[in-house]
Amino acid sequence: MRRFIIRKGRPTPKGHKRTFLKRKRLAHLLGATIVLCSTRLALAADAPGLETANIREFVSYFSPNDFKIVDSDDLYAAPAKFIGQPIEIRNVRCLYAVDGYHCIAPQPGMVTIVSAKSVAPAAEREALKSDCAEIQAMAHLPACRKNVRIIPADLTESSLPNYAAKRVVMTAERIEIHPASQLKH
Repeated sequence: MRRFIIRKGRPTPKGHKRTFLKRKRLAHLLGATIVLCSTRLALAADAPGLETANIREFVSYFSPNDFKIVDSDDLYAAPAKFIGQPIEIRNVRCLYAVDGYHCIAPQPGMVTIVSAKSVAPAAEREALKSDCAEIQAMAHLPACRKNVRIIPADLTESSLPNYAAKRVVMTAERIEIHPASQLKH
C-alpha cells in the first residue's frame, strides 16, 4: 500500500517531491554547464564585435587628451589599476631588444618596465634601433629618454633576487613615443 500526502487537494506520492527537486537541480546544473562550456553562447554573451577586435582598434578609441600623466612611483605602487587605461609616463629610458622594445622608469630601488612589440611613430622606432640598442647607451644617452603613451594590457610582478624591491613589468601592444607633451592641470 502506498502512502500519499494531500497538498492542495491532490494526492502525491511521499518521495515524489524530493525526487522532483533533485531532478530540477540536476537540470539546472547541466544547463549551467552547457552554457559555460559553449563558446558560441559565451561569445554571444559578450559585447558585440569583441571577438574580432584587436588592440589597435582599442587604441583608436582614445583621443590624445584621454591619456593621463602617471608618475612612475604611482605605476610601481599600484600597477593593476592602470590596466586598460590610457596613460603617459614621462622621462623613461627606452631600449630596442631582439624581443621588442622596453622602456624603464629610472627610480632608485624600484624597477618598472614597459614592454611592447612595436613603437610608433616609425622615425622614433628607427632612432631606437640605431641609437638605443645597448644597455649602456640607454642608460647614458639623452636620445634614449622618452615620454611614452601606452595602454597596458597585462602586468607581472616579481621579487628581485635580493628581496629589497619588486619588479613590475607591464606589457602593451605598442608604445607611442611623444617628444613633448602638454601638462594637464
